[in-house]
Amino acid sequence: MKIYSDLENVYILVDYHPTHSQLLLRSMKNQHRNYNIDILIKPVFFLSIPTKIKGIEISLVTDEALINILKTNYDFDTKNYKIFSLVDSHKRIHYINASVFGVYHNNFETAESCLEKVPYVSPGECILWYK
Repeated sequence: MKIYSDLENVYILVDYHPTHSQLLLRSMKNQHRNYNIDILIKPVFFLSIPTKIKGIEISLVTDEALINILKTNYDFDTKNYKIFSLVDSHKRIHYINASVFGVYHNNFETAESCLEKVPYVSPGECILWYK
């Protein structure tokens, strides 16, 4: 089941906080738009993704055979987490075992992360929240 798709932009792994199990992917502002597109994924149990992805399509994995392979080979947890596939514009598939994710628009600086903000700072305008 496809949840989010943006095959035109490049996403970079900007931040990961293992203590809070949070992952932040970002497509930086560019000449076509004056805002970042952030994908915040949490809590993350397992991930297998590159640090740079050209295009991204996030889906919920529902194929039982694939779920069993990921559980057996990588110890994915389906009791407390979901399995998301991330397909890039080259049709390469990556997997994340997590509970929820959100897509946000914001104007943070290149290396600025909402994960490091204390006190808590909003990640921006919420475009999509999937739980």
